Amino acid sequence: MSARTSLGTSSKTKRVQPVIDTSKYDGLTLIELRQRREKEVNDLNFEEVAVIDEAIKNYNVDNTAKVVEKVEQSLATDIDSAFARFDQACQEIENRTNENEQRIRTNTNSNFQIVKERHVQELADLETERQLDVIRSKERPSAKNNEMKNIAKNLARSGVIDAAITTREEAKISLEQELAFREYDINLRYEKILGHCVKRQSLELETMQNNFQKLIQNNENAKNKDILLQRQTLKGYITNAMRRAITEGCNELSRKDKRPELSQQITDFVQQKLVNDDRVSVFQGLD
Repeated sequence: MSARTSLGTSSKTKRVQPVIDTSKYDGLTLIELRQRREKEVNDLNFEEVAVIDEAIKNYNVDNTAKVVEKVEQSLATDIDSAFARFDQACQEIENRTNENEQRIRTNTNSNFQIVKERHVQELADLETERQLDVIRSKERPSAKNNEMKNIAKNLARSGVIDAAITTREEAKISLEQELAFREYDINLRYEKILGHCVKRQSLELETMQNNFQKLIQNNENAKNKDILLQRQTLKGYITNAMRRAITEGCNELSRKDKRPELSQQITDFVQQKLVNDDRVSVFQGLD
């Protein structure tokens, strides 16, 4: 009869299986483990095959949660880096746009100032020409006035003094009227010229203003186009990164029936991360 311990159990104990240390294979995927096993078999290293079999056995335990956690950590870092590059690119675009706009405004203001000064000079030159024409019109002889003065002289020679005086005064009045008409005619002509000049100047300023607005709008459109390209590039990058992460994660799963679950978890993780990071709006409106 075999001896018993104080707990009533047999002193004869079962043989304890030694613990096989498989830690050196922890970093390998299932595919890599199987490839390594085949190599050891070919090398007749069956003791190591036993160790690899134990590693495969441990690997075959459902590792979905572990794989998901690993993939999510790596993917989160990848996404954060992508957004950092996106933010930097957008800031550079914004800075370039602001610099272009400032340059447009500076050049336009300078051109406006030059044109306005030219317009003022044009109006001043026009007024000078008008005044010179008025002066020349007053200096130009009057045939009618000369004729009336000759008549007055002849009347005086004939002794008709009263008639000579009357004719002389009428000649003065006639000359004043003629000079006034000349000035009126000059002013009327220059009013038309002035009207055309002001209209032309206004049209020139309006054209410059329209060109300025177009330059500003084109600059803004270029910015929006560049940012849209950055958004599309970012979306494509994150989509591809997520697909790669899912593929890599599925390859590391010990249970292949867990692939749909992993795929959904990774997809949900990315969507929730975008919400948590307040980045959903970046992708709104993109196809």
